[in-house]
Amino acid sequence: ANPAPSKGGRGRGGKSGAAEGEDGEGKGKGKGWGGKGWMWTPSGPNLPRERVTEAAVTGEVLEWRGSFGWLKPHGAVDHPQASKRDGKVWVHQQDLQEGMEPPSKGDVVQFQIYTDPSGLGAEEVVPF
Repeated sequence: ANPAPSKGGRGRGGKSGAAEGEDGEGKGKGKGWGGKGWMWTPSGPNLPRERVTEAAVTGEVLEWRGSFGWLKPHGAVDHPQASKRDGKVWVHQQDLQEGMEPPSKGDVVQFQIYTDPSGLGAEEVVPF
């Protein structure tokens, strides 16, 4: 016969943890992390880059949101990822020329285009 359940029990006679016949896997630390916890991986402006343009291009600021924004190059970009994001190019504030104020929607800027695992981005951004 089963013992009467105690208050706060888990429906197993008050026992917590693995039920009888289980080896305890599935609770506590899993196998997936290897005991290392969160591992930092590059993201955003820290991803590895490969320059796409040889000469600087111009474009318009479509929007700016605090520390990043989107640019629309004036000319077509000849790159497989150019069709991604409707042709928009991502830019982070760390890629603005030193001392440059964050741009506003409609500003025209000059920049180099790079590609990274997320798509196309702008670097060496200067007012035009």
